[in-house]
Amino acid sequence: MSVKGFLRYIKRAVLRRAERSRILIDPGGKNVAVANYKCGFTSMNRCLPQWDKCIDDGQHLRRYLDTHRDLIVHMIVRDPVVRFQSFVHGWFIDKGPVFFERRQQREMSNFAYDNLTKLGGPEAAQKVEDLVEASDLDGLYHFLTHDFPLDRYIGLNEHTVQQSRLITAGGDFIPVHYFYDLDSPDAMGDFSKRLGVKFPVSNQSSRTRHEVSPAARAKLETIYADDYRLLAGIFQRSSNP
Repeated sequence: MSVKGFLRYIKRAVLRRAERSRILIDPGGKNVAVANYKCGFTSMNRCLPQWDKCIDDGQHLRRYLDTHRDLIVHMIVRDPVVRFQSFVHGWFIDKGPVFFERRQQREMSNFAYDNLTKLGGPEAAQKVEDLVEASDLDGLYHFLTHDFPLDRYIGLNEHTVQQSRLITAGGDFIPVHYFYDLDSPDAMGDFSKRLGVKFPVSNQSSRTRHEVSPAARAKLETIYADDYRLLAGIFQRSSNP
C-alpha cells in the first residue's frame, strides 16, 4: 500500500473522518453501495449520508465481505467511453489548469492538467489547453488517445481509473449482486427502490456532449477492456473490445 493509501485508510477506518467514499456500507447490515468517480459518486454519497465510509478500495472490501457474507453489493456503473467523455468535459473543458473550488472556497490546481504535465511535460498540458481554447474537440480526443500515454494516465486518479479496479482483489472480481447504469433512469429507479432512497436525477450536463471518432472510441475501448469484460452484458458490447 502506498503512503497516500495508508493515510487514507487511517483517516477512514481509524479516525472515521472521511466525508465521502466510493464504497458505502449500510449501517443496518444489509447492503453495500459502490460507485466510482464520474459514476454517480457524489449523488450516491448525497442520498446515503449516514452510511459507513470506512473503506474505499477493493482489497478492504473483499476482507469486509469475507466476514459479512450476507451483504448485498450494489454498483453504479457507466459506459467507460461515456465516463471518459464526462471526465474530459468536467476537468479539461469546464475547468482550467487552476480553478475555484466552491466546496473548499479556494483556488486549486487542476489534477487533470497536473497529471498531463507529469507524463508529457508542460507541453502536453499546454497542448490540451490550446485545443480546448480553440474548441477543437476532435483534436483534443485524438491527442489524448493517439499522441499521449493515456493508458498510463488513467491510473493516476480515481476519476479515470478502470471501474473494475474498485471491485478487484487478488486478481479476481468481487461478486456484485446488482449493477445499475447511471445513464438509465429505469436502472437508477431500481437502485432507489432496492435501497429505499431517492437517487438524485443525473446531471444532464455531465453526459456526453461530443461524440468521439471511431478511432478514439476504439482506443478507449482497448484501454478500458477490463471494464467491458466486466460490464459487457450491461452495455451490450463485446467482452473482447
